[in-house]
Amino acid sequence: MKKKYKLLIFILLILVVLTACKAGKNNDTVHIWMYGDKIEGSFYNALPSIRMYCLENNIPLEVHYFTSKEMTYEDYILKRNVSLAQSNSIVWGRYREMQSLPTQHADYNKIKNYKNVGDNFKKFPFIACSHNSYCLLLNEELLDYYDINIEEDMISYSQYINLVFELIDKGARFTNEELLKKLYIDNIVNNYSLRLSTTATEKDLDDNYKLNLINAIKKIASDNFYDDYSYTNALSNQLIDQHTNLPLWISFTNFPVQYWFSPMYSNGESLKLVENLKDGVVVFRPGVINNGIYISDKVTNEHVYDIVNYILSPEYIKLLNMSMVEYYYTFNNDLKYYLYDMEGKYTGYDKYYEKNEKVIKKLDKVINDNIKGGNLEQKYVEMLSYDYFLSPNFGLSIFITDEVNKLLNNNLDNVNLEDDVDDMINKLKLKF
Repeated sequence: MKKKYKLLIFILLILVVLTACKAGKNNDTVHIWMYGDKIEGSFYNALPSIRMYCLENNIPLEVHYFTSKEMTYEDYILKRNVSLAQSNSIVWGRYREMQSLPTQHADYNKIKNYKNVGDNFKKFPFIACSHNSYCLLLNEELLDYYDINIEEDMISYSQYINLVFELIDKGARFTNEELLKKLYIDNIVNNYSLRLSTTATEKDLDDNYKLNLINAIKKIASDNFYDDYSYTNALSNQLIDQHTNLPLWISFTNFPVQYWFSPMYSNGESLKLVENLKDGVVVFRPGVINNGIYISDKVTNEHVYDIVNYILSPEYIKLLNMSMVEYYYTFNNDLKYYLYDMEGKYTGYDKYYEKNEKVIKKLDKVINDNIKGGNLEQKYVEMLSYDYFLSPNFGLSIFITDEVNKLLNNNLDNVNLEDDVDDMINKLKLKF
């Protein structure tokens, strides 16, 4: 009888040990969560090297990669956030992937390469690696005509919007009414401090915010700047003054190596370099975070930090550059390691560079000093995702447009306006 009890106890001990070992193994597994289609240029193509790194370093890894065919983005977010309660969870992807994340996160200072991230990008609960912003080059000839002098080498998009209406006040008459409607609403939104920055929280949507929103709607309706309003992405972002026939901006660049393109091209045409590049003030047009990494606050396997450290390494970023365009990095060593161009030169555009060398060097310096090297100022960082169509700001501007049109058509009174604003603010709070 005693032997049977001893045998039973022995078996129970074995089960406990095996269960503990299994649990320990599961607790050490690193989980990477991602969402997107498995297409060329997607983060899915970045996974093989991560799997190989984990294999070579004996790191247990489980990837949870879901596509839109498997589940909706909203269902994925619910599934992902519930699973973030697990230890050693990493979320990796673009701007949408970085939304609706917990504010608590791991200690990123344990990642060696985290020191290379610009300080102003460390305000997020995730690690921002790059953003797809671009730049415009203002037409100095038009500014001189209307006697406007800008001291800075680079201005924000908010300043650019203010400039548009300063020019109008001085007599400029621009084409592209759809764009002007959009910019007019953006200008009022900025003046009433309604624009939600990337670092905004639910606390910012207080009673003062509600009052500003109501007053902004009434302001637009009373100005009667237009008979009706729409908030859409206009077919063209160019504004041409009808008095002088001069465009407001003469070139743009959407590549980290500053190839300045002509704005005068039609849909379907290839981008064309500006043959005779002129000096001018640079406008920083904020894009979105297009590469971010989040680590949950529960870490039981220190190799989590090693994986992210590898992702942040110059060697891996260069490897990633072969299949993905990363635009502007947030790192202070991006220029040192030639992360934008393997040779650090205008490869294949020697004649273009030689012809415009003086202006290109000056514009390069402006962008290198203000955008690259992790140098982007806080005011610019907070404007990333400024009016991205999935951002709270885009939905807010559409709401304002709808409410203004209701007022203009006498389909809204003050009580209903306040009710609509309350409802909108509650919807915005769900974004945080």
